[in-house]
Formats: sequence, C-alpha cells, structure tokens
Amino acid sequence: MLQAYANWSEFFDSFVAGHAHGGSWFDINLYWWSRRQDENVLFLKYEDLKKDLAGGIVEIATFLGCTIPEGGLEKVVNHCSFDSMKKNPKTNYEDKVFINKEISKFMRKGTIGDWKNYFTVAQNEVFDKLYEDKLKGSGLVFDFEL
Repeated sequence: MLQAYANWSEFFDSFVAGHAHGGSWFDINLYWWSRRQDENVLFLKYEDLKKDLAGGIVEIATFLGCTIPEGGLEKVVNHCSFDSMKKNPKTNYEDKVFINKEISKFMRKGTIGDWKNYFTVAQNEVFDKLYEDKLKGSGLVFDFEL
C-alpha cells in the first residue's frame, strides 16, 4: 500500500530514511547502475533525456533493435515531451487516489533544479551528505541543475 504524506517535510524524512514508496532511491539507482553493462539493461537518467530527448529516443530504439521510420523521430519527441505526457491520462496519474493534488501534482513542471523550491537549507545539507555517502566511488552522478 502506498504511504500518504501530509506534507513535503514528512515525505522528505521518509525518503532519506529509505522508506519512501519503492524503498531507498539510492539503493534502487545503485543496483541498476551496477547492471548498466548487462545486455538487457539500458540506464537512462531523466536529466539526460531532458537535455537531449531526440538522442535518448534514438538510444532507446537502438537498444530495442528498432528502426525509427523517416519523420518518426519528431513525432515521438513531440509525444514524449513533458508537456504532452502531462496532458496524457495514460502517462499522468493525476486521477489516482494516492496522489494528493493539494500537496503536489504527479507531474509538476518537468524542470531540472526545481528542487530548490521545496528543499530547506537543512534538507539540502542532509540530502547532499546522504548523496555523497551513498554514491561515493560508484561513478554515478546526477545533474540537479542545468
């Protein structure tokens, strides 16, 4: 069952404790990062797709052994843009009961660096320390701003 959170601070505390839905964000990402060389794993980060969605789509198609038909890349890029997906009920879970829209929408802005509008200075310090400790030596790096 999904945990409902009363506010951002409650969610943050659960997240840093590794108890948010799905478990530890760090452990999940490190697990898949460790499998990135497996032939059946493609490790992509949202930030990389945000920087170059068309390149990411080509990478996904190549990984799947698919050929993108002439003119198809632009259609897929448009369909997979944040704004398009936000409007699509198949990709936006706004109607789900576990999403409390009064706290936060499922798909907010799609911008990199928006965390600054939520984290307090103290929360940022806690996250930065945890990020450094958990990902140290892994080679896995996330871009939290552009």
